[in-house]
Amino acid sequence: MELAQQIRGPKDQDRKGPPARDDRRYPYLVSGTGRCPLEEVGGVWGYHEFKRAFDDPSSQYREHFPDLYKEGKTWDTEDADLDARRSRLAPFTE
Repeated sequence: MELAQQIRGPKDQDRKGPPARDDRRYPYLVSGTGRCPLEEVGGVWGYHEFKRAFDDPSSQYREHFPDLYKEGKTWDTEDADLDARRSRLAPFTE
């Protein structure tokens, strides 16, 4: 038995993904949704407060992270910023 069969299992032999494209280096990030919480905001609950603080200039949460709330700075929770993620993956591509 080939190593690939041992890893994937016999049922996976018939599954095939789309063909590789010549104009792309792999692995390649195809899509994504939303932004991940920043490490320094304190996990899921901290991220919730972080997002609310962008809409509330009087939020006490802003005192903890003054650089994140500079005037004119925005945080779009829906923007996955795929180009930035792809450039972070670039060192690992073939």
